[in-house]
Amino acid sequence: MFAALAATVLSTDYRLSIFGHYKRYEDVFTLLIYGLLYFVATNNLTGADARRLITIWLASAGLVSAYAVSQYAGFDLVTTSVVDGRAISTLGNPVFLGSWLVMTLPLAVGRWLQTQGPSRLRPTRVGYLALSLLILAAIVVSFSRGAWLALPVSAIGLTLTRRRAGVAAGGREGLAWLALGVMVFSLFAVVNFVRPIGVGHGVAERVAAGVDLSRGTTKTRLLLWQTTLAGIPERPLLGFGPDALGPVYDLSLSAEYRELEPTARIDKAHNEFLNVAITTGLVGLFAYLAVILLFFQAAWSSLAERDIDQADRQLKAEGAALTAGILGYLTAVQFSFSQVEVSVFFWLALALAMLALGLVRPSGERPVAWFGWFIPLLLAPVLLVWLVAFAWNPVAADYHFKKGVVAEDKGDYQRAAAEFRIAARTSGVRGLYYSRLGRRLQLDAFEAVQADGRMPDKELIEEILRAYGAAERLEPTNALLYTGLGGFYTFLSRTDPRFAEPAALALERSLDLNAYIPQTHVNLGVLQTQGGPGRRRRIIQAGAGVGSR
Repeated sequence: MFAALAATVLSTDYRLSIFGHYKRYEDVFTLLIYGLLYFVATNNLTGADARRLITIWLASAGLVSAYAVSQYAGFDLVTTSVVDGRAISTLGNPVFLGSWLVMTLPLAVGRWLQTQGPSRLRPTRVGYLALSLLILAAIVVSFSRGAWLALPVSAIGLTLTRRRAGVAAGGREGLAWLALGVMVFSLFAVVNFVRPIGVGHGVAERVAAGVDLSRGTTKTRLLLWQTTLAGIPERPLLGFGPDALGPVYDLSLSAEYRELEPTARIDKAHNEFLNVAITTGLVGLFAYLAVILLFFQAAWSSLAERDIDQADRQLKAEGAALTAGILGYLTAVQFSFSQVEVSVFFWLALALAMLALGLVRPSGERPVAWFGWFIPLLLAPVLLVWLVAFAWNPVAADYHFKKGVVAEDKGDYQRAAAEFRIAARTSGVRGLYYSRLGRRLQLDAFEAVQADGRMPDKELIEEILRAYGAAERLEPTNALLYTGLGGFYTFLSRTDPRFAEPAALALERSLDLNAYIPQTHVNLGVLQTQGGPGRRRRIIQAGAGVGSR
């Protein structure tokens, strides 16, 4: 928490470090809340509370996994859709789904192995086995290779921790693991050969693409890691600031990466440890690794204790499963990154594991003197202002932005523009909202010209330019923004030659930031056909050596 605060003070982009990057929101306040969550849980919950929370967690995982499998089968009740044939369930991204489920799976498998009774077909035991298989199926159809790689790590971790804790059932448990392995292999085989409509790849193709270092996301991951490693020495102690990597990568990603993913805007290192190192520096990385390593050291020592009763034995089994789940999660995120929806469970799992293993014991209730309430009451107005400024406004802005996107998809462009206006005015700190507003109004202007040949009025032109201007002020390294702005200036230069010069400047700026965006070269070509000989030579020079590619 100290490293997060210090890195924010010295951040290269205070706006991002305080408010977070759009869709990421791992700003300084989020990082502090992770720490507070751990602190509050370990100081107020009990081992029994930990068991109840795990039960709720598993019930949620059952619903999330069932939805993921139904998505893959083509039944999507709330039209969340899939990403390239990959289930996303309620987490919005197949990678986030995979990393959350791979952390959850040991909890379900652990309970299946732990459930005892006079009959092996005891309903509870069968239920946990079914839940384990359902979670496994959801991991498979997420097609998240990081989660796939983490599966054996979680399995090995659960085997070792259960044996260390003395809760393993000997040879019978070995047979259970063998049976589960056969089921996992069968799941992968079925998904590889049985593909619903719209799914263009199977397990084999996904694995083959992952081991091919010369193309695809594997290649871009390697290039991104190289860029990150090169950037860490620039600010080694406290990094560039929490969630502040968007502008850093805008300016530092190699031409080779840009050519592979010309329109991608990268804001994470796609490796958890590298991401911590470049955002909060080596100080933050040291603290993060210390938390993890000290936890595993303490957990391993605690698992070896034998002088416990049956209730503590059950808790120890839960602690073993949580430890294995944490290990699986940390494996998965070395190929992706932390995300609020999943990271909050990681820090909660750390706290629950500490409680289940008896490494912390909450103190009893203590009476609070009357003056103990004075400071909280005094701070209440300040906290209320903070809540409005840093919590409510971003949520409200994002709500209206999402409504605008939905309206745009439905063809209700007037409603979309209105929602984008509200989002931009409510937030005031996200360039995306302004650029999306400018783009929407720009498209409306294009369509009006095509419909009746009438150029947009002065008020609309000014609103579009104000929106782009606000976006540029907030995101001066966004090449796509300059591509859109240059396209609008090019459109205006059809009737007013004064706009040709700013069009060329905006497109040149886009080329300087990213020379591989196709639309930039289209706009340059259009501008070239509209200009005189002198301007045409200037524009050709701006794109020299790029258009031929």
